[in-house]
Amino acid sequence: MISDLQAVRENLFPASCGAIEDWAAFPWHRDRTNRIQAYKAHSSQAIAIDVFGTLKMSTDRDRVFDAIAERVGVAPGGPWTVTLEWTDTDRLLGEPRPTQVDAFAVGSAAALVIECKFTEPGGQCSQTAVSRSGERPCSGSYKDQTNPGNGVRSRCALAGKSIRYWEYIPNIFELDPGAD
Repeated sequence: MISDLQAVRENLFPASCGAIEDWAAFPWHRDRTNRIQAYKAHSSQAIAIDVFGTLKMSTDRDRVFDAIAERVGVAPGGPWTVTLEWTDTDRLLGEPRPTQVDAFAVGSAAALVIECKFTEPGGQCSQTAVSRSGERPCSGSYKDQTNPGNGVRSRCALAGKSIRYWEYIPNIFELDPGAD
């Protein structure tokens, strides 16, 4: 019988495999039974490793990441370091669980935070779902509203919980944080 890690290795682009230093300790995405999921043909983790692991190992890494940086409007400049499955252990966004992203590339003048989706839909804000108390903390619109669960008035229920997304979103997306 083939092991989970062998099945994953067989599903990955060979040039990307060297980017994973410790296969046993790597933070693999797992299902409810604790089985690694990157062996699947449509695994987002596998595609992230294929693309960004290959770039991590490439002698053209700096040139490629400079081009990506320029394309997304941030300063180019290597040398670029790439971390797969990076976790924000400092919790810079103030989230209850640390942010984890598929790839984190750091150059001399900028950082790129990269999340990959392959065939699954992207996530949605947890604050628009009905809570255990039967209330929705947020209407789903960025407008002045009161979270019925904690009584905090804010344009974003997460900002009302001191989560720092809206300290960054206006600059990234060129939005007026004072506008609905």
